[in-house]
Amino acid sequence: MSNRVRHQIEFGFVGMAAVGLFVLMRVNLAAERAESETLYCYGGRLSVSDRSALESLNNDLRYASDVEDIDSRGIRIRCRSGEIREYRLTGATLRMDGEPVLRGIRSFHFEYRDRGGSLLTLRSQNLGYVRSVGYLIRMESGGSEITVRSGSEMPFHAPHDEYAVLSIGARD
Repeated sequence: MSNRVRHQIEFGFVGMAAVGLFVLMRVNLAAERAESETLYCYGGRLSVSDRSALESLNNDLRYASDVEDIDSRGIRIRCRSGEIREYRLTGATLRMDGEPVLRGIRSFHFEYRDRGGSLLTLRSQNLGYVRSVGYLIRMESGGSEITVRSGSEMPFHAPHDEYAVLSIGARD
């Protein structure tokens, strides 16, 4: 076999290995995204509109450029477009910018964690440390009570270098 043919065969194997590695990386990335977008539902199935509303919430959180305000019943974020979006529970309804997106809620709770996974208190000095937002909902849908747990990792964008110093005591 000539050197030229041997080099062509080696080049072909290297090319196939590179393509295989690329495909494997893409499949792994797709699997990670699907896992992070999961809504964990217990006790029943979400309607299409309820699932869509919660997936929109997760996407808005995941692609937010900044956290403007937090509390246990709502969050206000800045989207990458610069627009401010607020999700807030009022009564039994979750609202996005004042418009109802999810009804029949019996309880709803947001929680905020820093990049180390520590739970943050709801104080303004902790806004820059929020790295993940989780929520837990108990709601009625289709005649059954459903519990939904989900959350989203937020991009690391804060000006702070270290973890939040948690404030203990009464809320502001």
